[in-house]
Amino acid sequence: MSVAPTAVVIPNIQTIEEGQRTRLLCKVTGSPKPVVEWNRVGGVLDNNHIIEGNVLRVVNVTTADEGVYVCIAENKKGVEQATAVIIVKGKIEFLIQ
Repeated sequence: MSVAPTAVVIPNIQTIEEGQRTRLLCKVTGSPKPVVEWNRVGGVLDNNHIIEGNVLRVVNVTTADEGVYVCIAENKKGVEQATAVIIVKGKIEFLIQ
């Protein structure tokens, strides 16, 4: 029996410091098992974005990585999208005079 896909990104919002790493997990259901694709709203997935199955890893995060990420789950019964937001806190540097 075929079932349309569902998708949820965990966590759906997170704040991370510049220079750190993070991961987004796209939990999907459906039959047949949905194919998962990752995209970024208004941007591209650069070399520091690593897709491993349903997981999107972002290493050495910079403020340029801040934004909305989309997980797309697709099978023969349909397409489902889920989004997550990454907020990047820049490093605070103190100048001693």
